[in-house]
Amino acid sequence: MRFSSPKATYQQRLMLLASALAMVGAQLEAAEKDSLRHHPWFDENGGVGLMQTPTARFADDGEVGIGLARNYPYDNYFATIQFFPWLHTTLRYVDILNVLYDPDNAFGFNSKQSSKSRALDVKFRLLQETEYSPQVSLGLQDFLGTSQFSGEYLVLGKRWYDLDFSLGVAWGRMGNRGDLPNPLRLLNSRFSTRISDNGGGGKPSAGQWFAGKDVGLFGGVRYDTPVKDLSLMIELEGNDYQNEPFQNSQDVKLPVNVGLRYRLWGAVDLGINYERGERATMSLVFRSNLNQNKGMPKLFDPPPETVKPRSNAIKEMSKDQAQTLFQELKNEENITGYRLSVDTKRHRARLEKSGGKYPFPQTLGRTARIMANNLPKDIEFLEVTDINGGLPVSQIGVWRKDLEKAQVHRSSPEEILARAKFERGDEPDWQGEVFINENDENSTNLFIEPGYRQHMGGPEQFYFFQIYARIGMEADLGSGFSISTQIAADVINNFDNMKLKSDSALPHVRSDIQQYLKHGKTGIFSLQANQLLELPGSWYGRLSAGLLEDMFAGVGGELLYAPFNQSWAAGIDLNWVRQREYDMMFGLQDYQITTGHLSYYQQLPFYDMLAKVHAGRYLAGDKGATFDLSRRFDNGTVVGGFFTLTDVPATTFGEGSFDKGVYLSIPLDLLLPTSTNRSAGFAWRPLTRDGGQRLGISKSLYDIVTAGRNDHVTREWGKFLK
Repeated sequence: MRFSSPKATYQQRLMLLASALAMVGAQLEAAEKDSLRHHPWFDENGGVGLMQTPTARFADDGEVGIGLARNYPYDNYFATIQFFPWLHTTLRYVDILNVLYDPDNAFGFNSKQSSKSRALDVKFRLLQETEYSPQVSLGLQDFLGTSQFSGEYLVLGKRWYDLDFSLGVAWGRMGNRGDLPNPLRLLNSRFSTRISDNGGGGKPSAGQWFAGKDVGLFGGVRYDTPVKDLSLMIELEGNDYQNEPFQNSQDVKLPVNVGLRYRLWGAVDLGINYERGERATMSLVFRSNLNQNKGMPKLFDPPPETVKPRSNAIKEMSKDQAQTLFQELKNEENITGYRLSVDTKRHRARLEKSGGKYPFPQTLGRTARIMANNLPKDIEFLEVTDINGGLPVSQIGVWRKDLEKAQVHRSSPEEILARAKFERGDEPDWQGEVFINENDENSTNLFIEPGYRQHMGGPEQFYFFQIYARIGMEADLGSGFSISTQIAADVINNFDNMKLKSDSALPHVRSDIQQYLKHGKTGIFSLQANQLLELPGSWYGRLSAGLLEDMFAGVGGELLYAPFNQSWAAGIDLNWVRQREYDMMFGLQDYQITTGHLSYYQQLPFYDMLAKVHAGRYLAGDKGATFDLSRRFDNGTVVGGFFTLTDVPATTFGEGSFDKGVYLSIPLDLLLPTSTNRSAGFAWRPLTRDGGQRLGISKSLYDIVTAGRNDHVTREWGKFLK
């Protein structure tokens, strides 16, 4: 383009520059909005970071990942969770591929497996990023156990459009390059020396946190490309790999790593990197979110019954019509109705029921609609008393007209909840005409489902597993009395490779687990009779006898005080038990003990958390307390952890120093195309030892009694109309 004069040239160039800046600004503004959707990546250690270095970022609350990172000579296997918005935790196994587990054959048999190291990492958000200030996070890596890969760090992060910068300082392994003197030495001389040996492990190695002569600097930048779900990154490590565990030093040609991350199918993260100037590495992470993932669509659930016009309703309730209601509940929803009261003077009806294949609010909504279609037209208030394990645990009432309004989209679950009424399940208010279900017989539930057992660690082989068929039966004989059993039928396992026997100095109440796994591949997990009791004044009781769990048989009982709709409960249990034979049939060993605990339960007012404390005598005769903290996420998954401290010294307890672990309970409803109330549980201990071991009770009074209470029901109330 030719310009006719210098003045015109200047004006037009200024206009072009302004237009270009406006276009760039609009592009950057769009990129800024888009960057808010850019998710954090998990690094090769399972935390939120780049490749080997953490960043100040966190995942969305409830984000979980299970992954593998291969970076010879290390393979990292990890499970990670954003437990709170400000706390990220990671459990990982480090497989050291070039170091044998038992090179001197100390265990007396030829072990070919490589050495392993367990690690627990945590990261805390100290300050959240603002427009002018960075995000600041503090982290501890491998802070329990022998802490072979331990390190601490403080890291800052600042995003600028599609670029995310991080800069940090590290102690321990992460900062072994030693760029700067440790500034904390000026505060206390203890920070001058770092002790790497933690004896038997298992205890927080607080004495070495932030200690060491020098610290290392690390940092990097991530670029979120225009390609959706693709990021490029570059980082500077603070570790020089010259002080690795097992004297396993490695060459570093360049302390700079580069890599990319790409998300496949919205749930799988693939990482490909080039690290230390000489080595290609990769990572694969399967991720989900326990608050956002609501599970599979329910393709095989029948649609809920629609509420019929009131004009078609009957005028008076007859015996035959009541039996029709009971039968429809059983046929349509697998709900057992026990009795029905119809009070035409007060325009209310009450149904006592148990069962249902849906989550409780959904079962409640379907029950109420079936009631509305089978009751006289002048009944306005519908109440449902829920029986769980033979105990009436709650009574919830809703208005019939709210169901009718919801039918024509003039009401919502929230509006129905606002007018609902919650009461104790044992309120003696059966007025009006009462109808008993004539076809109510003692129910027997049978199930066959796949089962899975595993055991990690050991000199013979790192991972042992079994797939089996779980055959179960529970017969409800009425009035809170039931008989139940679970049998395992082996399908495939590798337990025969187990050779090492327990060397525990305590009675072998759990450490003989390998014997039970080898000889009880097909056996009886449990066979017991239970009597549940509703006692006056918010008290509940349980009596149990039989094969109470896979390792112990005996008799026991429990008392629980649980005020209705209170956030706390307290109880006591006492059991006399005898150890079972390894084949998990009916034989018993000589070891016997009386064990019991005082328990306290507290529902915390944030993050749907439950704290539990159990104090008493454990199976090995030791005395102490177990502390348990769990969180229930929005999709029903429960994640928790525990630790137990008893009067057994760490040296007597053995490796690990004290008992601890994590557990997970997943509603099977998330995994199936049809609704179910069943769940699958998984517990993980770093080691199976004998100290601090409680009896496994299948009928927890607290879980039974609180299942239908206000806070447990309202959190899933959105399913009421489904």
